[in-house]
Amino acid sequence: MLKRFLTPKWKHQDLAIRQQALIDLNQEADAEIIAKMATDDPSVKLRNLALEKLNHQQILQSLIDTAKTPSDWCRLAARLNQVNPQIDKLIENFNQQKTNWDNDESFNALMACKDHQLTNQLLMETCNPRSLIKIATSAKSIELRLQAVSEINDFDSLHQLSKVATSKQVLQAVRLKLTMAKEEQKQIDNILNEAERLSNSIKKLSQQTYLDTQYEIKVKLLVEKWQQLDQALLENAALSQKQLISELDKAFQSSLDECQKIITRYQKEIDEAEKKQQILDQQNNLCSQLVDLTEQMKELSTPSVEAFQSVKDALIQINTSWQQMQEEVQAEQKVNRLFSSSQKRLESYFSYWESLVELQPELEQLFSEKPANEFDAHYSWIKSWQQLERKLNWPKDTGKPENLNQWIESAQDIQSEHNKMIAAQKKKSGYINNKLRLLQKHCKERNLIAANKLSNYIGQQLKGTKGDFRASLEKRIENIQPELDELRDWHSFATSPKKNGLCDAMEALINDEIEPLDKAKKVRELQQQWRELISSEANADDELWERFKQASDTAYLPCLEYYAEKDKVRAENLKKQITI
Repeated sequence: MLKRFLTPKWKHQDLAIRQQALIDLNQEADAEIIAKMATDDPSVKLRNLALEKLNHQQILQSLIDTAKTPSDWCRLAARLNQVNPQIDKLIENFNQQKTNWDNDESFNALMACKDHQLTNQLLMETCNPRSLIKIATSAKSIELRLQAVSEINDFDSLHQLSKVATSKQVLQAVRLKLTMAKEEQKQIDNILNEAERLSNSIKKLSQQTYLDTQYEIKVKLLVEKWQQLDQALLENAALSQKQLISELDKAFQSSLDECQKIITRYQKEIDEAEKKQQILDQQNNLCSQLVDLTEQMKELSTPSVEAFQSVKDALIQINTSWQQMQEEVQAEQKVNRLFSSSQKRLESYFSYWESLVELQPELEQLFSEKPANEFDAHYSWIKSWQQLERKLNWPKDTGKPENLNQWIESAQDIQSEHNKMIAAQKKKSGYINNKLRLLQKHCKERNLIAANKLSNYIGQQLKGTKGDFRASLEKRIENIQPELDELRDWHSFATSPKKNGLCDAMEALINDEIEPLDKAKKVRELQQQWRELISSEANADDELWERFKQASDTAYLPCLEYYAEKDKVRAENLKKQITI
């Protein structure tokens, strides 16, 4: 009796009481109790209801890790994927646990799983043709069936599937793959026949004992044909065919190794007979080349960077070749002494050229892009040339190569042009400085009209100045600008009330009932007064101007109509005169 009162409601024998207890449980606080009901409750319906209420990811993951059957695993995995999508992790977990379950039981559980996306990916993870056939025949989704068919490449499995499949779309897909598989099989048979023929041919060559001048070419042709076999197509061959091609490949490679031994033996006999004499002849030839290079470098009256670099590259190549030959065969003593002395003499000529060779790319780049006929371009170019000239530091008492002399002459010409530009800039800068002194005088005398005109003129003239000259002038303008701004502000403060008065007068004239000629005269008078006000401003195009202009246009409309009527009367009188 006491036990019945102590038993919690979620463990009660009555299903209705357990169901109500599940409803009353809190998802967060009672997550472990809900998890037990989802796995242990006698009622399937109540287990499913409890699972739908379980949202705790860690508890769900723990239940999945300890699932005893694939059916339980699928129920729990579907819920966890619903709470927090993680298909990739679930697939990895399933692959770890499925080794403990029966394959058929796992397959049936996956087919019954409510999470179709999870089911489809888990089913397609398998590479087992038997499982793929089951999917292709019993999956609920036609797309999943067709996907399973696309994964089956085994001819026997396709043939078996064609007998048991009932879906028209599946049958069509299977028959198409069977047709392609038969064609592929035919190609595989042709490859196997060709492989067998090539293997036999190279085997005969590996057993040949007489000398054949075409022997190496014949072997090479067989190897090329073997390499041209479609290895990718053989990946889809049957197991017995793969074993056959593997045996043929081993036989071919074994015969090829024997052929290579024969080729090596023949070649070695020829090479050893010629090698020593060739090396001695090459050593003599290298020594002669070095002597010629030494004389060539000595006799260059106007050497160029290209000639120097050519000689240096040739020396490096000769030294490399000489060292390699010395390792194989020691040169004769006389030849060795001549080579060493010529090498030392040649290297002594290189000391003045190292920096020129190093800087040559920068010099070529600099002189290939002559500066535009403009002050800043000339200044930047000359600065770059002076930096390179300091790095070069060519000795004054040493003859210069032709291209270096040309570069120096070009630099002098550019410097001369730049000096002319500097003189022009100095002259223009002096002229603008005089105008700035005059501008400062106008500002002090409160002459805004003259100050504005001169300021605009100076702004136009300033565009032609460059570099430090421009910076100096701009600095002076910055010092004068506060005085000019103060003068403009004062004038604007003084003229604004007058402009407002002219706007009011023009707007009043719109409704004034007077003769058109009188109205036109008053409009012109008000416009003239406006022009007198703005003649001393730098910019008269402001809001008051828009207001005044609109009122002027409106007031002038009756005048335009009057003049149009007069023109019409004159035209009629002209017609009458012409008629008379």
